[in-house]
Amino acid sequence: MESLELNNKILISKWNPNDYCKENQVFKIPQVKFKGYRASENKHSMSLVDEIESWRSRWQLDKKIAENGWRFAVVSFTDSDKQQLEWLIKIFEWLFITDDQLLEPLGYVSECKGINGMSIDDYIENSFTRDGKHDRYSTILWEILNEMLEHGCLEDSLNEMLEEYKKWMHSIIKKTKTLNSETTFEDYYHFRELDSSSIQAIYTYMATTRVEPLSMEIVNSKLMKDFIYSYAISNYLVNDLYSFNKEIPDSSLSNYIKILTLNNNSIEKSINIVINIINEHFERMMVIHDQLLSQYKNNNSLKEFVHGIVKITVGNLKFCQTTPRYSVHLEE
Repeated sequence: MESLELNNKILISKWNPNDYCKENQVFKIPQVKFKGYRASENKHSMSLVDEIESWRSRWQLDKKIAENGWRFAVVSFTDSDKQQLEWLIKIFEWLFITDDQLLEPLGYVSECKGINGMSIDDYIENSFTRDGKHDRYSTILWEILNEMLEHGCLEDSLNEMLEEYKKWMHSIIKKTKTLNSETTFEDYYHFRELDSSSIQAIYTYMATTRVEPLSMEIVNSKLMKDFIYSYAISNYLVNDLYSFNKEIPDSSLSNYIKILTLNNNSIEKSINIVINIINEHFERMMVIHDQLLSQYKNNNSLKEFVHGIVKITVGNLKFCQTTPRYSVHLEE
């Protein structure tokens, strides 16, 4: 256990599974539900199998990693047409590949000086600029994005998505925040806000819809900020809950169950706390969902945005519960 004494208080910065995973630490991972919604699969998914397989083969993508993007997209965007679904599958497969093969290894480098002969800032700026200097990862992405632009997707929506991708990549490479046993819930939220892909997911969806971005009035409204908060935290914690078994051996504290357990010494108690928070924010999110639609009537961009949030939340729950990536055994 890696720790630091500060003002007579021990700050623990590493998770040691041997401290908690003993015979008396029996715990179960329950099947959380999003009331009123049942996950399904997009009807076009099977007709895209050959196209996606050919695309993966052409770019020599690791199928085991890439398939996570497929699984997430087909259970999240269940009413998308075939073309939109194809774009979403490819982008989410790209996100998983980039995260696992490019960014995650860099996360273990104590201080990353640069990538492919460029500074971190220059690499990221080039990657997400249409006429920038592209490597294999950004070339794959821009092939998809250029096709989207050619088929009527809006550049403004695309740019919003790319800005979120920049923040995500910066945070992982530069490791701007650290976690320890004294990390508060709000601090953890802000850590995951940069580290997780939940925010990127909704802006990715919006970029494929051909509708205008949300107005700044709506984006900056308290209702929308509260809506995004409940959406994000519930999705972060769903991921923590169902990835916990896989992450037990890892010393990283980037799972809220671990941080809670450092303080209460009970994995099961920590799991129950996380489940209560998830359910609270699921309910809160849907109350605000209705308030937003009532306050901003006949706004197509808002309708797409809030419905997209619900789709992603339902899909993420199904994905996390069923993906071989986590291999979780659910308790009814």
